[in-house]
Amino acid sequence: MTKNIDELDKVDEEHLKNLQKAADYSYAAFDKNLLYITSGALGLSVAFIDNIIDVSYAQYKYMLITAWVLFTLSILISLILHLFNSSQLDKAIENYYYQNDLNEQKRIAWHDIVINVFNWISTIITILGIIILIIFISINL
Repeated sequence: MTKNIDELDKVDEEHLKNLQKAADYSYAAFDKNLLYITSGALGLSVAFIDNIIDVSYAQYKYMLITAWVLFTLSILISLILHLFNSSQLDKAIENYYYQNDLNEQKRIAWHDIVINVFNWISTIITILGIIILIIFISINL
């Protein structure tokens, strides 16, 4: 009976490791895709807005500028989060291997909350930028 429980514990531990790997991949893909979408929206809107709309006669130009500011802000947040995440991971590795810090799990949990909150903020900012850009283009077509 004990052997079966030990085997189940090993299976559960392996399953948990696989779930963590999947989550890590998902987070990395999300960050990368959000950055691609935001950068693409900014780049395409800057490059092609003159071909779609005559900006000199456009109404509500502040909407276009607002969309650009939101896209830029989202890109900056993503880049800063990447730097923050890298430095926090380096500290976690150092604390784990060299200092055997027992409070590391609490710090990692705080780090995850910060990353999650700013990922949501960046996502919402990007969505708002896209909506404002679409409204601006619709009004001025």
